[in-house]
Amino acid sequence: MDVSEKASVYEFSGFRLDAAHRKLLSPEGKPIPLTSRVFDTLLYLVQHQGELVDKATLMQAVWPGAVVEENNLNQAITSLRKALGEKRGEHRFIVTDPGRGYRFVAEVTGAVPGTTTSTGKATELLPNSVAVLPFENLSDKPEDAYFAAGIHDEIINRLARIRDLSVIARTSVAQYAGAGRSIPEIAAELRVQAILEGSVRYADNRVRVTVQLVDGTSGKQIWSEAYSHDLKDVFDIQTDIATSIASSLEVELMPAERARIEKPPTDSPAAYALFLEAMDLSNRAKVRESIAVLDRAITIDPEFALAYAQKAYQGAWSMVNSAMAAPGDPSTLQKIET
Repeated sequence: MDVSEKASVYEFSGFRLDAAHRKLLSPEGKPIPLTSRVFDTLLYLVQHQGELVDKATLMQAVWPGAVVEENNLNQAITSLRKALGEKRGEHRFIVTDPGRGYRFVAEVTGAVPGTTTSTGKATELLPNSVAVLPFENLSDKPEDAYFAAGIHDEIINRLARIRDLSVIARTSVAQYAGAGRSIPEIAAELRVQAILEGSVRYADNRVRVTVQLVDGTSGKQIWSEAYSHDLKDVFDIQTDIATSIASSLEVELMPAERARIEKPPTDSPAAYALFLEAMDLSNRAKVRESIAVLDRAITIDPEFALAYAQKAYQGAWSMVNSAMAAPGDPSTLQKIET
């Protein structure tokens, strides 16, 4: 498999890199601890095996939306070489092109989870695991399509607050939107026990969400529900879906976890709808428009902490992009108006 296809699992020199579950296993099958940034550095280099990845591109991929010094990347590369057991002067995995960037030179093969790999070992499903596929948008107005994507993201976020539940990241499931793949096939690739799929219809401040939890091996339905409520009840819908999934997978919810899941990000449904619209704009790289919509949400609810956080994040990301587009131009470092 060509690594450019971005498989879920990669193998090189006996190592096993699981992109979906963010794990690196040694040739002996033991987990190798990596920080989030070091893992992201390795994943990006592996996915671009053989290519010269310049430092600016790598920093943007690993630290999106953050202003970092080149030394941060140097430290990540050093930690990565140590984790892989590469000694000083060796170039079995990473070759440095002075002043330019890095190249991952070890041979890489993409593996399909749930099948026998090149090592002859079968990949086991992750316990208490679920993947939430992108929800189908059934809204009549094209401009309301953002709502389905937003609800999908928020359900993933709520599930991720449950410690004993393994949830696949949004970026890993995005590829399955409209792909026409079978549930068992997708579950095998992501190594999950269950798949949640659904649809969202949003119109006139009414929300209809239909979901079903499906066994990843048999393809049989485990649980399903249809919700039809006013927009103000959308947080209750998300909470019920998250707790029902946990119950179906026999995951015990601790009181603190339940409290985190049930806590709404804002008391204003209107501000929340604007927040979802802003996130959709951000995902489509429309940062200025997104910040403007976030400002509207903050005007409605001045205590909407999540909206403030997203505005700060997107503002920093905008400055980084401007600085990279026009390096050395002082005007690109001007503060974004708040």
